[in-house]
Amino acid sequence: MLRNSTYTLGNTEVASLSFGVDDTGRRSWSHVGSIIRSFDYDQNHRLVRDRVHALTPGNNSNNNSYGPVNTATGLNDAGSAGSSQHQDEYHAVGVIDRVFTWRADDVITQITDQIRGVETSYDVDPMGRVTRVIHQQAGNTATQNMSQGDRAGSSSQA
Repeated sequence: MLRNSTYTLGNTEVASLSFGVDDTGRRSWSHVGSIIRSFDYDQNHRLVRDRVHALTPGNNSNNNSYGPVNTATGLNDAGSAGSSQHQDEYHAVGVIDRVFTWRADDVITQITDQIRGVETSYDVDPMGRVTRVIHQQAGNTATQNMSQGDRAGSSSQA
């Protein structure tokens, strides 16, 4: 379902937002100016992918390019920023493409940034509190161990 909102300042339109919602009412994509954002969810309604694309004119051979798109919605005929041919010569170039991995109990365990090549993993205890964060990028690894007082959801007493 397509929805639109227009924002004005005085009598001047300053922004126009288009967005779509899926059958469960979740926002599945939004489009403002030359920016398109799309969201994918799993069967448990958790966000599993967040993508942001910038519309650019003309033929773009960038590895993150997804081909011609409809400039009215920012999406191709399949409803995503994919590679279907369309009459408008604009291309969606990937700016952000993050994939989220969840534990069965709805605790996030990993975020992968597919464009920048960064993977962030979270070690969590049985209560779902973060105990360690590991950032990996192109062979480099940084680990941050969380002390008891630094854990998410913990509180310290004076």
